[in-house]
Amino acid sequence: MLPDRTIELSADLPRPDAGQPPSRPGRRPWGALTVVRRLLTAGPATQVDLGRSAAVSQARVSQALSGLVADGLVRRTVDAGRPRWAPADWEALVDWWLTNYPGPGGITTYWYGLSGVPEQARGAVAALSAAGMPAAVSGDVAADLLAPWRRPGRAVVYADPSGRPVHDELTAAGLTPSGAGEATLELIVPADPGVWPAPGTTAAEGDLPLADPLQLLWDVARAPGTDVDQAVAALRPVLKARAAAAASR
Repeated sequence: MLPDRTIELSADLPRPDAGQPPSRPGRRPWGALTVVRRLLTAGPATQVDLGRSAAVSQARVSQALSGLVADGLVRRTVDAGRPRWAPADWEALVDWWLTNYPGPGGITTYWYGLSGVPEQARGAVAALSAAGMPAAVSGDVAADLLAPWRRPGRAVVYADPSGRPVHDELTAAGLTPSGAGEATLELIVPADPGVWPAPGTTAAEGDLPLADPLQLLWDVARAPGTDVDQAVAALRPVLKARAAAAASR
């Protein structure tokens, strides 16, 4: 069991009809949204590559891309005779993704600590990793490593405990369960597998493993504070430059 005060994260964002990823009723289209994540972070790719990295079928990839191509957000290119797909407008496709992403789902628990927020994130990741539970940092702490703008007010940590309890690991790291309002660390066991970096890649900054770049941006955008828009604006060009560098390799 996870500690008390567990809250299901269900803050769905508005989803326009134009370019909306197809989905079955009652199901969140995480597979289609992960395809877009890969296009935004790794650059041009074949449908085979996109399907492999997003863990979906080629038919699902084709379905996800068709509306985006029609809306001018994704374009088809040819490299060495092989068709590839790439963002037609990186900024517009990021806006589309942020608008359509319903959140990671799963279970969120809230914790309070007395040390600095970055130190809490490091302690939580170290404790979880030592117990064999994959973990990744997102939100303000990750953004501060990539594009320093403001002092992080709350750590966001994603974890995959595979059903195991995490209470002992986090209390050993100096954290105690808390309500959402006073929390200094948010632990999310996500339902969306896209929050993790693409298979075969490792996203890290210094000693901290990071969540998928689009997840960082989404978590910063929902963070508390009056300067969220400025923090998002500072992070976006850094992620865009990283995507361009990945595409050139």
